[in-house]
Parts: sequence; structure tokens; C-alpha cells
Amino acid sequence: MLLPSEPRPPRRRARVAASIAAVSLVVVAAPLASSTVRTSIKVRWIARGLSSRDRTERLQIRERLLAFGRPAADSIFPEVVASAVADEWSWWTTVKGAVFVARRTEPARGLYQIEDSLWGKQFDGTPGSLCRVVAQPKGPLSHYLPQDGAERFLLFGTGYWADDILSRTDGPPMVGHVGVFVFSDYSVVIPLDDSLGSAVVEAVRTRLSQIVR
Repeated sequence: MLLPSEPRPPRRRARVAASIAAVSLVVVAAPLASSTVRTSIKVRWIARGLSSRDRTERLQIRERLLAFGRPAADSIFPEVVASAVADEWSWWTTVKGAVFVARRTEPARGLYQIEDSLWGKQFDGTPGSLCRVVAQPKGPLSHYLPQDGAERFLLFGTGYWADDILSRTDGPPMVGHVGVFVFSDYSVVIPLDDSLGSAVVEAVRTRLSQIVR
């Protein structure tokens, strides 16, 4: 037993210092962890509204979720995209709509080479078929993931099919390319090079398989 005047042994002092440091770390980190957990719970709770029967409410829910930004809304972003595509598809029976996975070939002219068609009745899978984005990409969906340096994209929106690109675009001729879909009315352009890219495509594919008969 140590007398009051005797110093603590070095090993005991080290253990006490380590304990104090651990407690301090918990005190500092706990509010941060709690904030992250609370945000995650809130995001998942709000996301329940994506199943609402009211189209306007679903739109508002998507906007609220995207407002959380990254990384808070990453876990539900594919679901948000799928919800948006499903809402647009619901009125594509009267207009021409399309959902493509495509690779950007000529950014200055808004040209993309179609790799896969998730929806587009007139697309026959011809190699080299193109789509062109004329309409300005719409809303926060197009800007949630970084666009800079991206090469592959999910594109959806409405427009028209052109027999060829010669009479539909400016610039030099594009001989040999047919079956061009022009996003002329509106478009959403989502980069797929991000780690969320595969999940976005699968979420959209799954949702469309549930509603397209």
C-alpha cells in the first residue's frame, strides 16, 4: 500500500492516463456518432414516403431525401432514382420516353452511344445506336453524383426517335448511325462511374420489371 506522499508507479500512471484518454474520446465522439445515426434513421423514415400513392408527395419526398446530400442519402439514392423513373413511365404511354445506359461519345454535341435499353420500345439494340441530349438535364437527380470525368450514364426522359442523325444535329455528318433517340423535351442524366452506379441500374431495372407488362 502506498503512503499519501509516495508517487504512483509509472505503470499505474500510464493505465490511469489511458483510461482518461478513452473516456475523453467517448465523450467527444458520442455526439458525432449519435448525429450520424439520427440522420440515417431520419433518412430511412422519410424514404417510406416513396411508396405514397400521391405522385406530388413522392416528388416532395425525393427532393427532401436528396437535400441530405452525400453520404447521408447514398443508401437510398438508387431507390430515389427508381421512384423517379417509375413516376415518369406512368405517362410515357402517351409520349415517347426512354431509359438507357449509355457511354458519352461527344460531349459538345450531347451524343451518347447506347449500351443497354431499360425502356424504349423502338430501340432494337443495333450496335452504334445513339441518343442525344438536347434538353437541359433536369433537377437534383442529375447533380447528386459527380459529373466531372464520368463516361457512363443512366439517361431517361422524353423526346423522339429520328431515322438518322444527319438532319437532326449540327456539326459534321455521322454516316452509318441510325436509330437515334433525341431527348428533346426533358432529360435526367445520372453518372454511373460512381460506386453507386451498379445499384442505381439494378434498382431501375427491378422497378421497371414490376410495372412494365
